[in-house]
Amino acid sequence: MTQTAPAGTAIDEIDPLATFVGPDFHRDPGPFLATLRDRHPMYRTEAGFYLVSRHADVLWAQQNTGSILRSPDEHWWTQRMPESLRHRAVTLLTNSLPALNPPVHTRLRRLVARDFTPRRVAELRGRISDICDHVLDELEPVLRDGIAVDLHAEFAKPVTLHVIGELLGMPESDRNEIAGNLFEIVTGLIIRTEEMLTRSDNYTARLEDYFRDAIAARRRRVPGPAPTPGRGPAAGAG
Repeated sequence: MTQTAPAGTAIDEIDPLATFVGPDFHRDPGPFLATLRDRHPMYRTEAGFYLVSRHADVLWAQQNTGSILRSPDEHWWTQRMPESLRHRAVTLLTNSLPALNPPVHTRLRRLVARDFTPRRVAELRGRISDICDHVLDELEPVLRDGIAVDLHAEFAKPVTLHVIGELLGMPESDRNEIAGNLFEIVTGLIIRTEEMLTRSDNYTARLEDYFRDAIAARRRRVPGPAPTPGRGPAAGAG
């Protein structure tokens, strides 16, 4: 969100973005999140973005996205960080679905929503259950030894990665590498130094090349328009 949103509480010495990546937050995020919600429910960062933590405010933001609230577009980036637009990673970000505004966002979201109908989700239920069982089986020896496990890193992340991989028809052998590329891209966009943005550009090129080749391969197997992710012979690969 950009600074067209209503003003929140005054910014003081806290830095939520830095706190989120700190070891104390990872050990126990509850106290800081409660403080953020109670004292800074609509926190405006120096970059002009908002962190919204109360349910009523989040609901309001969702209902007004595209009208009162708009995602940073190319004009915003030109004003705030004109030099960044020559970076491939920033272009990827500004053209991604979460960063787009209506009517383009609405059109693309409808395309994605076609694969999340109740019937399609029901069809995925069995495969998602198998993925969860597989990840838990891998954790079982560690848990039996009484070793503490970070459920976010060791369960939630791999389950999410494999479910998305199934939807995209991505071979299981490729998923960790793609996830690593995405992590490097996001890291560069957060730090935003010239060196890190250039690094993100390199990983962006790898990611674009991968999906370009994957789409070309799928079209060779299924002549005609590119199939919607999650459908066609490649769906469920891996």
